[in-house]
Amino acid sequence: MSVRQQIIDAVRARLATIRIANGYATDIGANVLEWQTTPIPVDSLPAVCLRDTETEIEAWTMRERDNRVALVIEAIGQDIPPALARSYLEDIYRAIGADETWGGLALLTEPAGDSIELMINDEGVGRATVRITIEYQAGKWEF
Repeated sequence: MSVRQQIIDAVRARLATIRIANGYATDIGANVLEWQTTPIPVDSLPAVCLRDTETEIEAWTMRERDNRVALVIEAIGQDIPPALARSYLEDIYRAIGADETWGGLALLTEPAGDSIELMINDEGVGRATVRITIEYQAGKWEF
């Protein structure tokens, strides 16, 4: 399994810990999705969706490369007020910050920004989006 897949699995598992029972403000971790391309049924909200969108690669040695994978993490809820959207952001950042190396798989994790959108397409759905970059090393033809 590639380092990138191991990191995605670790991120997904960490997002699943975002539950009120674990001391977070929300339960967005109850439904963690990867690359969700269709609307999420209302009865499955709130949910959090993860996408690894692009990777930048830089030579580190002749055989190894530094890889920086960009991730988009969206927390989605039905009829959420702005304060709850901010709680989604806070919970995501807190979960990420628990271990920026993802159990030693990565060198570091950096925040790249966030945004809030409410009432998407007049459907009453809102989302809070966090963008991060995770840097890790892999072989020249590995990812």
